[in-house]
Amino acid sequence: MKGSQVGQLRMDMGMTPSQFAALIGVHPSTLYRWEAAKDKELKMDPMQLQLMTLLQTEVSKRKSAEARSELGTAIVTALLVGGGLFALFKLLEAAFGDDS
Repeated sequence: MKGSQVGQLRMDMGMTPSQFAALIGVHPSTLYRWEAAKDKELKMDPMQLQLMTLLQTEVSKRKSAEARSELGTAIVTALLVGGGLFALFKLLEAAFGDDS
């Protein structure tokens, strides 16, 4: 995958650099560096590449910009809800978990 493809994917999904970086599990500065690479082939973790390919496929299925942006919004919402639920789980686990 090339840097220009990463930037286009992020924009198609209507996500900020910070949101997209969190989604794919990289620091925002890494995402900026990737996007600045333009036509260079990027070196990515295989799981990140797989995720990006899947996102690219899903985005290409959506014809309108609104539908593509809705996908990004749905993913961000799921991350926020899921992250909040995971944090609550860890808090409850620490408070009431078995200390053995």
